[in-house]
Amino acid sequence: MIAQCNAVLGMEEFDEEIFLERVEKIIVLPEKLTFRLTDGKEIDAPIYVREDSKTRKPPTQFSQWTGKIRCEVCGKNYVRQTRHYLNGDTEHYWICSTGKSCEGRKNGILWQNDIDKGIGNDADDVEFITAGLGRTLTVRFKDGMEKNIPWNKRKKHFSPKKGR
Repeated sequence: MIAQCNAVLGMEEFDEEIFLERVEKIIVLPEKLTFRLTDGKEIDAPIYVREDSKTRKPPTQFSQWTGKIRCEVCGKNYVRQTRHYLNGDTEHYWICSTGKSCEGRKNGILWQNDIDKGIGNDADDVEFITAGLGRTLTVRFKDGMEKNIPWNKRKKHFSPKKGR
């Protein structure tokens, strides 16, 4: 973006003051940027999109467990987050949506693979999961049965790709 701004404005190095003086707004379109300058002139600059990013499927932000994991302390749902590592690994984890004010946050992160190991991937049979203060997950199944699963605190990232 900065390179395109410099090219349109004829600058060698980006200068925020000059940019704010000369550019009224930038219109972002799928294949180009349209710079509307303060003097009324419009300049188009192409956007170079990698081929693989055009065809990449957008990640889903919902999981089979979305809305099913609740905090025992405040009753709010846990939300799924994603952690990306330098070696290319991606892991999902869950944390209380209330924020730092919730005592349930003291439990720390609930890792997706811990849920999958303890319950399996069959979310259809699960009514809800309660994340308790003692680092225990109470799984309530639709048939009325309950199962307690220990919730382990993991200190290091395990990389299945690298074997660490």
